[in-house]
Amino acid sequence: MPNCCCFHSYELTPVSGQDYRLQLRLEGHGNLEEVVKRSGLASAMSQVDFLDPAFILKGVREPDTLFRFFDLLKHKVIIDLSPWLDECYALGPYSLFEGERRSNSSWGNAVNQAKYWRNSSASSYCLTRIEDFIEGHLPIRTVNAIISAPKSDPGTPDLVGGWAQEIARNRGWRRISSYKTRVTGPQKDWNEGENETDLTNRIAHSVGVSDITGGERVLILDDTIRSGGTLKEIARALREAGAREVYGLSVAKDAKFTNGRVDLSKERWE
Repeated sequence: MPNCCCFHSYELTPVSGQDYRLQLRLEGHGNLEEVVKRSGLASAMSQVDFLDPAFILKGVREPDTLFRFFDLLKHKVIIDLSPWLDECYALGPYSLFEGERRSNSSWGNAVNQAKYWRNSSASSYCLTRIEDFIEGHLPIRTVNAIISAPKSDPGTPDLVGGWAQEIARNRGWRRISSYKTRVTGPQKDWNEGENETDLTNRIAHSVGVSDITGGERVLILDDTIRSGGTLKEIARALREAGAREVYGLSVAKDAKFTNGRVDLSKERWE
């Protein structure tokens, strides 16, 4: 199961020289340290004490940019799908729970309206928020190619493909194609009794990619992440085709198949 983490507030204070103390309540287990180092905004990040939710960031040269970066990551789901993906995010959870009662979050509603009700306003809202995240994320905004998850439900429009096409045009990125090598069916139709191993086996080697050149840095775009299996499959195909870096981004993360202490259904989502 993918490790997920999130945070909803933080305090960043100077310690000495280029060192800063980062105080936050990090829910779940994720790769935030790798995210910060890959951004180039700090050379190292280490926890002060195992019981203390504080970290020391070393080598911070642009504190204002670092503040903006942490503002961007607030309320987002950071999903660890390594080693296939360098970083992966969802803008929020798909569902919220009140006891056993489940309802769609604002993100879940937006995806549902755009995908199943063909609501153009909801689709535009999702695309705008995706583009805002891309622009604020230092490594992701400098990739040179984008790929969308292959369409699996014949009854719905190619929502993600349309988003990817628009982003590629706006940012001058290459559009890479993905395709199904065999039929697996929509994940939403799968048996609730399936575990992650069952799901992984079901979709193993079911995706291919084309139009990729060696050394490219690629963003995979999807509307919802469940187990992350589809993204890992696309990333596997991209790596085997010569991609150098692979990132993932979706609108929402389903609460199922989430490892660690983070509870996507009970966080204080915006």
